[in-house]
Amino acid sequence: MEALKDYKVGVYFGRYYGEKKAYCACGHSWTADYRVDLVCEKCGNTLFISGGDHPTTKRIHDGVYECIEKNDHSFHVKKKEIIIHFNDDKMLCYFKPSHEWELRYDLRTKEVNMQKNGSEVACFQHDHRNMNQFFKNVRGDKSIIPIIATERSQYLYEFAFKQYGKEWGEHVGKLGRALIRFLNKGKKVEKLELFANAGFGENLYNISRVSDWMDSTETKPHKILRVPKYMLQILRELRTFDKYMVDRLVDLDTLVGGNNVKLAAQIFKEEASIRSLYDVITPFVELYVTYGYKDVRKLALYLAREVKLEQGITEPHHAAQILRDYVRMCRQMEVEPKEKYPKSLKKMHDIAQMNYRTRMDEIKNRKMREAVESEDYQSLTYRKKPYAIVTPNDASDLIKEGSALSHCVASYVNDVIEKRCKILFMRDVEKIDEPLITIEVRDGNIRQVRGFGNRPATAMEMGFIREWSEKKSLKLETY
Repeated sequence: MEALKDYKVGVYFGRYYGEKKAYCACGHSWTADYRVDLVCEKCGNTLFISGGDHPTTKRIHDGVYECIEKNDHSFHVKKKEIIIHFNDDKMLCYFKPSHEWELRYDLRTKEVNMQKNGSEVACFQHDHRNMNQFFKNVRGDKSIIPIIATERSQYLYEFAFKQYGKEWGEHVGKLGRALIRFLNKGKKVEKLELFANAGFGENLYNISRVSDWMDSTETKPHKILRVPKYMLQILRELRTFDKYMVDRLVDLDTLVGGNNVKLAAQIFKEEASIRSLYDVITPFVELYVTYGYKDVRKLALYLAREVKLEQGITEPHHAAQILRDYVRMCRQMEVEPKEKYPKSLKKMHDIAQMNYRTRMDEIKNRKMREAVESEDYQSLTYRKKPYAIVTPNDASDLIKEGSALSHCVASYVNDVIEKRCKILFMRDVEKIDEPLITIEVRDGNIRQVRGFGNRPATAMEMGFIREWSEKKSLKLETY
């Protein structure tokens, strides 16, 4: 028998709270808080195996893994099975030399070679038993994947485990069968490996869901995603993205030019976050195209820095929405904004909103009533305690809603009249006349959900809105 003390390993007993009793193969034992990572003070061992709740006489099966070689697409690992005999607070450990394994795995060649006690064993698509046996007793995928993976391939193996470790009614995810199944995904593996090596490992799940990307015959990430090459860095910093986000960034590039996008991205990254660039795209584009804000650098600095430092508006997308709505109200009143970049944006917005109210007339109210009374508008009403979705009666209701909730829904009157969008009110059924949440529906998509001061909906409120959107076949795609 080979002494286990030559290999650093230990066992601990205890639940996920309270104290845990630890025993190391070097002979040291101690009691530790359950929140503390175990490290033997005598020999430095950090590998500890759970023996259950209480230190009773038992045999604990486990294995010691040793990585011989690994790179971004393959690994070579050896495993020695061990049995820990525990009795009367004395840990006696030894290896079973008849249970030694060796595994070679390669994503490029799609080859798996496994040996048990020096003899090759079968390991193929419809038989995961030996592969599962190799990883038996592993304490979760997060304990073994760092051993077999590099920094890049770790994302691939984690993706494989989550996607293919448990399928078709299987109750337990197993890394062995996940790795075998992953090899048999053909071109998909190559495409995901390409993205992992390009720095998109954290987004493999979203990438794998887009057939246009997975079926592409291109071999370079920017050509697969159909984006300018410089945009790959922006997407890496976003960390997670989907096709809709990519398409919106491409639209921005087409509109303002790559140099302007790079400049804006740098400003938002330094002043807020790179994701805030994506969050402001819709109002940013409207300001650029419709309202003449052609100096992208100045607009980005205003939204990300100036209003934050001088006016306390910390979120660029809030600043963009307020500025857009302020300019829109001025234009609808047929006056030019007094300041293109207001030094008191919220104040100027509120003044414009008050002036806007005075311009509302009976003709607009009548047109508003006609739009709201249409069948497709009324069909969106919904009621289920504790909330209800109701429609406004006329333009004055939008003014009251905006005043009560301190936002500018009143500026959307023309959009409603011209059937570009629908504005609905979410109310507490016990307080049906009191404004609570304002909702914008545009082209069958729920675009904005705002409460007092443009606050987002609570989890409970969003649960009701999701239920309503499903009932009315609406997509929930808020800005």
